[in-house]
Amino acid sequence: MAKKTLILLVGETGCGKDTVANKLPYHKVVSYKTGPMRSSDVEGVSHIFVSEKEMDQLEKRDDIIAWIKTGDIRYCATMDQLNSDISIYIINPDGVRWLNKHCKNYDTNIIIIGLYSSLIVRQNRCMARGDSITSFKNRVMAEQNDYNIFRLNGEFDYLINNKNSNTSASIIRRICDELL
Repeated sequence: MAKKTLILLVGETGCGKDTVANKLPYHKVVSYKTGPMRSSDVEGVSHIFVSEKEMDQLEKRDDIIAWIKTGDIRYCATMDQLNSDISIYIINPDGVRWLNKHCKNYDTNIIIIGLYSSLIVRQNRCMARGDSITSFKNRVMAEQNDYNIFRLNGEFDYLINNKNSNTSASIIRRICDELL
């Protein structure tokens, strides 16, 4: 069996992670998630929504590749969600750190790609998708320090300024072509 590759896309609210991921020809890993669905969420596409009890059972598995808790909401993904080729997973810095700490023995290539965009570009993207300005500002304030540390500590293999999602997706495809 070929060695699996997992691309981790990491970036702040509104930097275009989903847009870039959707332009890539790779299998997209969908997180299990507790908590309510947002109006824009689609079951099985945005997340796989599970109860607290179902998440408790998932957390007992020995093949978890990512786990985070944000407020009262828990997210995770499992090794069986990866395909045999290249998979892509959108994650935050805490999830990357959890994976690096707990998944050292998995026979998987991991490529960490940080995406970033200017604050005004991110705000415009979030407004275009229907987020409120208050919601956007709250998310920026909540995540800003963690993403600053992520970038300052160089916790990524590649860092891409996502001015154009087609260009960013093309760069990621070239990275994969060269590495794999």
